[in-house]
Amino acid sequence: MEVFGFLLLALLVLLRRATGYGMVTEVVGAEGGSVTFHIHGPTRIVAVWSFGNAPIVTVKFSEPPVALFADKKYETRFTFSEQGRALTISQLRMEDAGTYSARSGFIDSTFTLQVYRELAEPRVSCEAQNCSGGGCRYALRCSAPGPGLGSVSYGWSVGEQPRGEGPTVLLEESPPGGAVSLTCRARNPVSNSSVTVSPGHLCTGPLSSSLARVGAVAVAEAAALAGVFLVFYCRDKRGAAPRASGGLSSQESQNPRAPEVGKALPAHPVPPVPQPHPVPSPELSVPRPVLPWAPPGLGTPPPPWAAPGLRS
Repeated sequence: MEVFGFLLLALLVLLRRATGYGMVTEVVGAEGGSVTFHIHGPTRIVAVWSFGNAPIVTVKFSEPPVALFADKKYETRFTFSEQGRALTISQLRMEDAGTYSARSGFIDSTFTLQVYRELAEPRVSCEAQNCSGGGCRYALRCSAPGPGLGSVSYGWSVGEQPRGEGPTVLLEESPPGGAVSLTCRARNPVSNSSVTVSPGHLCTGPLSSSLARVGAVAVAEAAALAGVFLVFYCRDKRGAAPRASGGLSSQESQNPRAPEVGKALPAHPVPPVPQPHPVPSPELSVPRPVLPWAPPGLGTPPPPWAAPGLRS
């Protein structure tokens, strides 16, 4: 009994490997193109297709297949063939990327779809140039800008001879301006594109985008420094003229109480100190009698209070 169970388990494992049950198949498609998912192994009468966790269509295996869509937006781009065992998605969109699964009985088929945009013609720019001794050396960069391109790889060649891998390449050309042609090839998961340039004409003609950026930045920085120097120079010139003529500086002019530089202050008259007023003495004054006047030669008349005998 144990041997029979072991053989049955081994048979199921082999069946899963042969049918792809439990395995995920990766599918790559280009935007605007089409992809096809194939169900392998034994199937029942119908299969239910899901996008993520949401069922989108139920198909009955027959000739022709009969499909019942859960959402009408899939009807125009989703078609079935091979009696319903193959699902084709046409006019691919970026939002079509994701996980698709088909369940028929106990068999699940899972597919992971990745959608990329096709490459346009790559661009080659001149990063550096050094000419001396009858020859020139160039540094070139190849790029394929744009969103949704996936992983992009680059390769260089002169004719059929490879010259390197990666977005940049160093090339030596002799004599200068020779007719050497360099080709850059760009590849992504759904397309490839190439462009051929002449390094001599590319670097000696109009400035490349990188050199133009460097030149523009240098000119802008020089202009900014010149503007700052001019502002400080003019400010110093305006401040020096008023100081030389005895005027006020900008900071001094904002303070109305600041004295003028180099100008004598006007003299203010000082009022005289007032004399102190006499203060009457607190002592009591005793009135003194006034002696009557006598003509000269008659002596001093006696005072009025003298005794009558003393009067003359």
